[in-house]
Amino acid sequence: MDFLIDTLNGFLTDRNEDDFFDRLNYQYTPTLFILLAMINITKLYVGSAITCFSKAEFPKSWNEYSKDYCLIENTYYLRTDESIPLELETRNSKQISYYQWVPFMLILQAASFYLVHTIWRAFNWISGIFFQYKLFI
Repeated sequence: MDFLIDTLNGFLTDRNEDDFFDRLNYQYTPTLFILLAMINITKLYVGSAITCFSKAEFPKSWNEYSKDYCLIENTYYLRTDESIPLELETRNSKQISYYQWVPFMLILQAASFYLVHTIWRAFNWISGIFFQYKLFI
């Protein structure tokens, strides 16, 4: 537990090697990306990510299968007074795409924002540039 608290304190401690824009890049942006990814993952795997129309006589297992199929394959939007179009171009123009990889890409981007800061901090302390920077302050 002490290790976790020390790590968190080290993360939040100002080291005079960055300014607000640096913190925006390595602290706030990854936090926002991870928050949005968690909301998206929760909606995708816990809630109902998409609602698909299925026939009333379908059993419950078929309804669940149709929801999974609609999530994986693209579907298209129709109003209740429209019929299903026969032309492929019309179907493609009303197509709704749902990208399942969005939360994973957000997590990857958050990691890449923080990785750049980690590399900078490691080389900053090793190279001695930090001590030269302190002389000018």
